[in-house]
Amino acid sequence: MGISNILDAKLNKNEIISVFCNPEDNYKAVVGFVAGVDEHHFVLKHVTVDGKYDGYVLRCKDQIFRIDRETEYENARFTLYSFYGESHVDFHMEGSLLISFLKFAQENDFVVGIGVKDYEENSVFGLIDNIDLCNEVVSVHNINDEGHFDGFNEITFDSIVRMTADSEKGIRLKNLNRIAKNDSSIS
Repeated sequence: MGISNILDAKLNKNEIISVFCNPEDNYKAVVGFVAGVDEHHFVLKHVTVDGKYDGYVLRCKDQIFRIDRETEYENARFTLYSFYGESHVDFHMEGSLLISFLKFAQENDFVVGIGVKDYEENSVFGLIDNIDLCNEVVSVHNINDEGHFDGFNEITFDSIVRMTADSEKGIRLKNLNRIAKNDSSIS
């Protein structure tokens, strides 16, 4: 069974899988429930090693080199996820998975982390300000590590190679941003 077939077979199933996208690091995977698949991308409802909710991840299918499923590792995460009563908001795709993911993050006011070509980690964290379908550009209101808004980033769709939405770091930045807003309104 090919990689795409595995993702398709696990779509909306109540099963956690591990997807490896970095051949230089055989121990680093995105792990969760398959929530969306198209020709170029896939989305997982991401789960931490402790079985906790960790938002959503989008990755390019052409970067996948390995998928693990039904191992003790995935089964333990599923057991913990169920034990803690964790859940994710349902993700629905219409047309392009990338555009659906951007709209989903914007509609739910999720902080996104966007990784672009030639960068190892997420290079931009913030709230989606605008999705320009005509020019295929997303505008992100950047949030720095202290939780302050720090300008805007304009990112072309075709440069996006990975994204997170509502991850642990994103939630932390969003909370810091709320605190900073409240502190400035008190002064």
